[in-house]
Amino acid sequence: MNSEVQERQTEKMVSIDTAIKAAVSPVQTHESQLNTYRTELQRLRADNERYRAQFDAAPIGYLTVDRFMNILEANTTGGNILGNHHEHDRDQPLSAYIRSDDHDRIQTHINAVVAGNKATLRTTITTDGKSTPVMLYSTPVHVLGSDTCLCQTAMMDVSEHKAAEDQLRKANDSLQHTTHHDSLTSLPNRLFFNARFDNALLRARHTGKKVALLLLDINRFKNVNESLGHEIGDLLLKEVAQRLQHTVRDCDTVARLGDDEFTVVLEQIESSEEVSHMADKIIKALALPYDVGSHEICTAASIGVSIYPEDSINNEEMIRFSHVAMDRAKTRGSNYVQFFTAELNSAQRKRFKTESDLRIALRESQFELYFQPQLDLCQQRVVGYEALIRWNHPEKGVLRPDSFIQIAEETGIIEPLGEWILTETCLKLKQLREAGIDNIRMSVNVSAKQFTAGNLQEKIAAILEKTGTPGHALELELTESALLDNTARSIKVLRELRDEGIELSIDDFGTGYSSFSRLRELPLSRIKIDRSFVRGIPENQEDNSIVKAIICVAHEMGMQVVAEGVENYAQAEFLSHVNCDLLQGYHIGRPMQFCHVVSELVKNQ
Repeated sequence: MNSEVQERQTEKMVSIDTAIKAAVSPVQTHESQLNTYRTELQRLRADNERYRAQFDAAPIGYLTVDRFMNILEANTTGGNILGNHHEHDRDQPLSAYIRSDDHDRIQTHINAVVAGNKATLRTTITTDGKSTPVMLYSTPVHVLGSDTCLCQTAMMDVSEHKAAEDQLRKANDSLQHTTHHDSLTSLPNRLFFNARFDNALLRARHTGKKVALLLLDINRFKNVNESLGHEIGDLLLKEVAQRLQHTVRDCDTVARLGDDEFTVVLEQIESSEEVSHMADKIIKALALPYDVGSHEICTAASIGVSIYPEDSINNEEMIRFSHVAMDRAKTRGSNYVQFFTAELNSAQRKRFKTESDLRIALRESQFELYFQPQLDLCQQRVVGYEALIRWNHPEKGVLRPDSFIQIAEETGIIEPLGEWILTETCLKLKQLREAGIDNIRMSVNVSAKQFTAGNLQEKIAAILEKTGTPGHALELELTESALLDNTARSIKVLRELRDEGIELSIDDFGTGYSSFSRLRELPLSRIKIDRSFVRGIPENQEDNSIVKAIICVAHEMGMQVVAEGVENYAQAEFLSHVNCDLLQGYHIGRPMQFCHVVSELVKNQ
């Protein structure tokens, strides 16, 4: 019994212990949960504080804004951008800091965000009289347990970015201006002119008005550069540009295409008479004297004109037509306006064809020299020949130089052609010496372009050496304009040529602007009286007086005189009577091929 009682008591004790443990367990579990909650709460607070610290310290301004644009929260950077008013102005609308003309854009921006979309906006915050350009990057934020959506906005101060953008824009504007404008005159350059001209023609197609294109060339500008220097030349071009701008209307365009070439686009034109009137105004404006530095400069212009739509409806064709007209204007003299015509176009096409044929002729050796004798009246014998070029054209036959030399000069072909003439002449002199004839001189015409090229003396010296020709056997005939454009340089070049023993003469004397007072400084051997004076003798007393005066003064200066264009016995007799030294013309002998020259000289030996 005792054992049973003991067992029952033991069981009761176990039951009580179990009951006690069961009662104590929930209390322990609740305490553990409290401890866990407290720990998590502390962690959340710490995280929140760290978030808040990071939120406030962020270099970008953060705002929380409701749909009515009220600012619910702002970090420190955001407050600084708002002028530190956000603490006092909590629940103030963002629009209070935005320019009034941007309110609608801000509202549209907020509406888009609270509707659940991301959005960006560039605007300006204005506070305490200070304006700060900002960029807003906004995203929607949903409030837990609610359908409310707020706008979380990152606000970036872009002042520095704006300054950089402004600098970039200014640099780009400067680049655009440099790209499209002439650096000297600030006028539109060729590139910008083409764009404006295209637009002008486009407008004219819609309005039915005319457009005139005026192409201008400043006459004698090269002389200004060479005599006064490029600095004065640049100042002159700037003055020309200003006068052109002041002369035309606001709707017109003035541009500089390069060097001394300008163009004017006249818009809203009713008639050709209106264009003529404007061109005359330009001519008169440019003809007035210029005070440039310490110099008073007088110049003039040649103008070529084409009109839309009469002449063409194509811009490139109109430009070409204006060039054609300007080229003709330049041949007519200074201050001349030439309107384009179909006849001019036909002449220009012929000119281009001649230029192309000339280049082929050089390559295919289609040129030949003819030689016209010069008679020495004192010795009564032929002492020299003038080399005259002929072109054996495959289609047109033998062409005289007056049909192609001017084109050769204008296109630059004259330089290789002139070098060929010099070389060929010296080769002919070599053949004469080999035939035992060494007392003949041959003269060659040298163009102004050849003379001013800068290396004429070196080229001639090389030709003389290559052909073994003595310098005294060669005579160069130069034009007055070539010699007198730059007298100091001319003297230097001529003296170097004379040092080679080369004889020098001035061709067509009396038709240019030279005078004996200017020529006496030049080391010349002869003067050739132009045929226009010889033609009238002996019947025309005025021509007689001019010829006698030239011969008299030339002899006083130690120069011989050659009369060219002597066609008959009466002229020859008069010239002999007034002591002219040499005669040249059909009366003495026509230009002949070299084989006939050799025959004549051999026969007369």
